[in-house]
Amino acid sequence: MVKKNAILIPTLAATILKEKDRATETNPKWQAAYAPGNLEKMNEDTYNAVRIAHASGVKIATGSDITGAPLFGGYLMGDNAVEMEYLTRCGLSPMEALMAATKICAEALGLEDQIGTVESGKLADILVINGNPLEDIKLLQNRDKIRMVIKNGEIVIDRNK
Repeated sequence: MVKKNAILIPTLAATILKEKDRATETNPKWQAAYAPGNLEKMNEDTYNAVRIAHASGVKIATGSDITGAPLFGGYLMGDNAVEMEYLTRCGLSPMEALMAATKICAEALGLEDQIGTVESGKLADILVINGNPLEDIKLLQNRDKIRMVIKNGEIVIDRNK
């Protein structure tokens, strides 16, 4: 993957099972079969695969199978910030996880000259957060901590009023 400059998008929210989700009707059969009694092993195997890729220098982007359906732990549309938390469990720093969700995602889409970083000439959506996600990446999962969203130069969410 490093030689080919390939980008890994591990979709961790779709593979990391929580205790309440194992062997339920909403999980694919392979997960239900693997999970009973081995939930921690399955999760650790998933994390280790990403750890190995990261340690090998593979570029990693965030992504998920979150579609709005309450599958895989009940994650809904807008809950995809959990991916960054899971990436930090795989050894990425909070800054690397943020870059996985921005710069590396833009590169994966072939749009790095248009989006992904805040710089002159690029489109950028901005989040204003109460707190520092470099100290606690989970802040991005708390809608109350997201104080403002600026999209295409317009304030679309303002919780400071």
